[in-house]
Amino acid sequence: MSLETISISNGLASPQVRALLQDDYGLIWLGTGNGIQSYNGFTWKTYRNIIGDSTSLQNNAVIDIAKDSLQNLWIGNEFGTSYYDRAKNIFKNYNFDSIFQTAGLGRTPSLLVDSQGRVWAGTLGFGILRFDPEKDTWVMAPYTQINGRESTWRICKTRL
Repeated sequence: MSLETISISNGLASPQVRALLQDDYGLIWLGTGNGIQSYNGFTWKTYRNIIGDSTSLQNNAVIDIAKDSLQNLWIGNEFGTSYYDRAKNIFKNYNFDSIFQTAGLGRTPSLLVDSQGRVWAGTLGFGILRFDPEKDTWVMAPYTQINGRESTWRICKTRL
C-alpha cells in the first residue's frame, strides 16, 4: 500500500478538510472550507456556491457529508444542508434559518442516513432535525434535551 499526499498544489480546494466519504462508485468526496470535491484517483471535480444559481452548493464551508441509498449526497454547511442529486448534477438547498425563521442557527456539523433511509441533521441551533421527504422540508425531532441545550455536534449510528 502506498500513500499519496494531496495538497492545494495538486488540486485540493482548501487545506481545511472537514469531511471525507467514499461512495459506492469509488469516488472520494472531500468537504472543505472552499466547497465539496470528488476525486477519482486522477482528477478533481469541485462544486462551489455560485452567486445567483440556486442549484449550486448553498455554502462553501462544508462541515459533513452523508450518502443515501441512491448515492446522492447530503452536505452539512454553515447555513443548513444541501442535497446533491447525482443524476441531475444539481443541488437542492435547505437553509435552516429560512425554514425556522431565525438568524445564525442553521450550522450543521453532523448528518446521518439511518438504516430506514431517514436523513437526520445535528445542528448547533435547532438540535436534531429529520428530513420529511413527503413535504420536502425538515422538522424538529422530538427528544429530551440535556440541560436545555439545543446544540448537536455529532449524530452516530449504534447497534442495540
